[in-house]
Amino acid sequence: MPTSRQVKHVLIGVAAVAIAALVLIAGEYVNRQRLEVSARNNLRTELELLANRLESEIEASVDLGRGLGAVIGAHGGITER
Repeated sequence: MPTSRQVKHVLIGVAAVAIAALVLIAGEYVNRQRLEVSARNNLRTELELLANRLESEIEASVDLGRGLGAVIGAHGGITER
């Protein structure tokens, strides 16, 4: 039969392993949260860049249409070939 001292050492060992496991799990959870936040921020940045490029392209097309309309309005004799 194990002595109370041996039981005490085993319990301390089990408690140490349990604490180490909890610290490891908590660390992994925090790391995953950081990665998710980073991925969301990267995606937001990429989507903002895409939206800005799209907006620029639309504005350029609108400006081109206005310019062509002004040229055609100023030169009424322009015909399609």
